[in-house]
Amino acid sequence: MATKRAQNSVKTTPKKRGKPFLPGNIFRWPSGVSGNPGGRPKSLSDAYRAWLELPSDKNPDITNAQAIACAQGFVATIGDVQAAKEIRQATEGDTQNVNGGVAIVITYANDHSDAAPASPSPAADQTGA
Repeated sequence: MATKRAQNSVKTTPKKRGKPFLPGNIFRWPSGVSGNPGGRPKSLSDAYRAWLELPSDKNPDITNAQAIACAQGFVATIGDVQAAKEIRQATEGDTQNVNGGVAIVITYANDHSDAAPASPSPAADQTGA
């Protein structure tokens, strides 16, 4: 059974907009002229760069950029993976994963994992009684 369509839901054909890129169109860009010669305005980027160079409100001894880097580093050290990725990307640039993963090797300066386990000291065995 066919259903009736509401009056306001009738399909209409879209308006024809012409052929903007064909020769002879009065709105076409002339040869050798770009529609956006200067690119995106850089005023916002310039304002961000200037702000990053200013002293921090909370600690005037460091810049806003240094304050942000410290905060991002702190958050990364407590386990925020996204913060760690952001730091890596900012320092190393975009890298592609090889075989779908990245190997991370952490070596500590006082790593004695290859040494024999230390025997417990006699002080550790005392219960304090």
